[in-house]
Amino acid sequence: MQSSSTLQAESPAKDKIKGASSDLVPVPPGTSSLLLANTPIWAKWVLSCILYLTIPLYKRVLRIEDEVEKEVIDVVEIIKRVAKATEKTSSDLADALPAGSDLKKLATEVEDDAEEVHIDAEKVEAFINKVLREMLWPR
Repeated sequence: MQSSSTLQAESPAKDKIKGASSDLVPVPPGTSSLLLANTPIWAKWVLSCILYLTIPLYKRVLRIEDEVEKEVIDVVEIIKRVAKATEKTSSDLADALPAGSDLKKLATEVEDDAEEVHIDAEKVEAFINKVLREMLWPR
């Protein structure tokens, strides 16, 4: 009889353990408990379509961005070279002309303008480099 009383004493503890485990919902085999497993099929289709359309578009934007970056840098370099050549040519021309002539004044003005363009092109180049650094390595 004693053995039956000890069995009865153990059974409430087992019932508590069974009650605790019965609160958990078992996951059927072959399924996962991930977020996508519980989403409706139409939502999966919408997400797939969005990803399918945006990834190639993003790659295209990056490619265009690289091309634009190269072109802008090339244009700035060309402007700097032209400004430097114009400055040198107008300086040589101003030195060859007689003092006080209108052409000498004009050549000097062109030289000054070319020097300003060269300085502005260097500022633009510094700005572009700063923007590119910020895009590549944001703070």
